[in-house]
Amino acid sequence: GRTSLLIDGAALDRPTQAAQPAMFEMVEHQFALSLERLRRSRPDPGLVRLREAAAEAAASGDFRAASVWERAGMSERTAQRIASAGGATVGALVAETRRTTAETLLTEGSMSIEAIATLIGFSDDRAFRRAFRRWTGSSPSQFRAEAMGRVRGRGGADR
Repeated sequence: GRTSLLIDGAALDRPTQAAQPAMFEMVEHQFALSLERLRRSRPDPGLVRLREAAAEAAASGDFRAASVWERAGMSERTAQRIASAGGATVGALVAETRRTTAETLLTEGSMSIEAIATLIGFSDDRAFRRAFRRWTGSSPSQFRAEAMGRVRGRGGADR
């Protein structure tokens, strides 16, 4: 996950035999690529704050976008700008939180799908089922069955 360039310090003291513009361009290009990857790999602190605010709101059962930017201490426009710069929307962050919450609850297996739908802010289980299929490509019951199969398969015992 890291990029590095190692140069023998003694080599820096030796003069080059001839200028190598092609080599210089290649190294310069590689530095530019590495710098861009580094910039992209560092999460924007504002986006991190929005994700944390979405998780806090979800923990209290609130899945409204307005709650996210309020908890993050931002205006709506600032939150939208930060989310957009990170390739998302505030609504997408809320949906991501709903999805991960639903997946966790389905994996635990103790709550009904209807209860999960209500808990994560859907008006009815049909709307939740449609959203879940859009998010994952499978129904909540299929996801649960597959997740429970993986859990059972790991240790050989049922949960």
